[in-house]
Amino acid sequence: SVLIGGHELQSATLLFAARSLCDDVFSGRLPPDQRRGQVLEMGQYPNIFSTSLIVERAGPRIFKSANFSQITVVVARRFYLLKIGDLGPETTIEQLEEALTGLVQAAQHNRLQADEPAPGILTCADHATQCKAFRQLQKIGINVESLSAIRHSLLTLCLDLDSNPASYAEAAYLAHSGNCANRWHHSSLQLVVFGNAKACAICSFSAYLDGNTMMRAAAEIQKRAAARPLSNGLSRNAACLTPAVELRWQISGDLIRRARQDLQTVLDNQQATFEIEGLGQSFFAAHAVEPIPAFVVALAMTTKQLTGRAVGIVQFLAASKYRCLGLAVASVSTPEVKRFVDYLDGDDAQ
Repeated sequence: SVLIGGHELQSATLLFAARSLCDDVFSGRLPPDQRRGQVLEMGQYPNIFSTSLIVERAGPRIFKSANFSQITVVVARRFYLLKIGDLGPETTIEQLEEALTGLVQAAQHNRLQADEPAPGILTCADHATQCKAFRQLQKIGINVESLSAIRHSLLTLCLDLDSNPASYAEAAYLAHSGNCANRWHHSSLQLVVFGNAKACAICSFSAYLDGNTMMRAAAEIQKRAAARPLSNGLSRNAACLTPAVELRWQISGDLIRRARQDLQTVLDNQQATFEIEGLGQSFFAAHAVEPIPAFVVALAMTTKQLTGRAVGIVQFLAASKYRCLGLAVASVSTPEVKRFVDYLDGDDAQ
């Protein structure tokens, strides 16, 4: 997250950065991931954009759209479709900022009442509730139209303008669990922008995105947004974008209540996201230490201090060398790790 201006300008800049990454992914310009000089499989990256989970009678499945000129904007629990065109060649950052500003003003002047149902909360429910809810929604024509339209979006932009997180840890917490009705977790990529212009990215594991892919995509978007000029030099007199279209819904209150009950079983008000300042890529590089093995040793040391014994630790591994492989599990509590932890716990450790 980089604070570069107001939330509308931050949102517009992030959208331009995301579209830049999308173009590089689909054109093959994005340099491939590598591990110790070996090129890794890159087939997951196209799933970041214009990809969504849809729940129909047969159950959930992945939907891929060829539409890259439309986004979903969620603000004040209202859902809008905004046609953005081709960001850069067709649409200026000023046009996009202006469109987002008008949309935010319209939504804030016409807020949903607290008891009015919003569909975002349904995407937070458990599997059984979602299957039931979306089958029921598709029996009503207005819902069918909205669900059919929302799947053709490059990504989802969630504007949480009433929240102003003081730290990145708080921003991450609020992005995941602070305003669940203002999310659409069926989208493979959500950009969450807060009132003070801090921002987070949420990627969907269900869209076949491993953690490595998520992290690099978010880093690429942040890097491109930070490097982007706030103006592309084109005239502000360019024609305005087509006004956003609000999606309409007819949702049973019983479905909303059940989704909220599901959500309560997994929410916890304790702090769940932490930032260890001073430890980052440059720190490990300066000491010629790889961060993941160092983290494994630190975790083994900590669990031994807390429990008094060596604890078995397993690590999920993204098997991304080949296409369409899932996750493997490896034990990292090896005899070497245990001996090293014992050594560090002793009096003669250097």
